Amino acid sequence: MICNPKTKASACLSRLISSACKSGIALSLLTLALVVAPQHVDAQPLKIAVVDFQKAITMSREGEKAQDKLKKDVEKLKGDLKGKKDDFDRKKEKYEEQKESLNERARMEKQEELISMERDLKRSLKDAEETFSRKNNALVSDIVTKLKEEGYDLVLEKSGQAVVYFAESIDITETIVERFNKSAKK
Repeated sequence: MICNPKTKASACLSRLISSACKSGIALSLLTLALVVAPQHVDAQPLKIAVVDFQKAITMSREGEKAQDKLKKDVEKLKGDLKGKKDDFDRKKEKYEEQKESLNERARMEKQEELISMERDLKRSLKDAEETFSRKNNALVSDIVTKLKEEGYDLVLEKSGQAVVYFAESIDITETIVERFNKSAKK
């Protein structure tokens, strides 16, 4: 919802709240609107945009470079994890073949070793997922920082579940891609 520049912020906020209540938008969005609205008491319009962050990242040159680097990192990590998994599978298979001939103590030691290896493998996978998530969040953070600098009061993720409706006119994804590409040329 974009408010008309001639509309007072309080009237705009009232319409925003009414609209949000009817459409079931999350309470957090209302809270955000209430926090942003006091800054616009001087009848300034709220500057709101919708951005498909994933599309902005994948279509911009900066995003493409970051994703290429991330893909290389993921491939390296996949190789490391595959090596660990193959080692685990070999040891597990060997244990299954030998477990009947092992005494109780040796069997327990082998089981503990396998459990430890499996735990390490899961931890490595979780660490890799967290690293990927942090790097992706850093790209989104760069976009958000630029939007703040441009004076946007409210930015919504296009694919977010709280977005029930938006006019295509406030989707600035293409503009973000163009700006990122221009800044990459400098």
